[in-house]
Amino acid sequence: MQYETWTINEVRDGETVAVTKGATQDEAVLAIRRAMYGEGDAFGHAATDVHELPLAA
Repeated sequence: MQYETWTINEVRDGETVAVTKGATQDEAVLAIRRAMYGEGDAFGHAATDVHELPLAA
């Protein structure tokens, strides 16, 4: 089995401000989504996240 890791460079105003090495593919995809859509991306959460709705009485 082949393992891949990703290096994520956080860039602001043309300057690299943070580097994350050894990220998984899921972490890299999440970083790309955050860069494209911002922190409030409703679809950027894991598919295993469960949102509970209140029950009507």
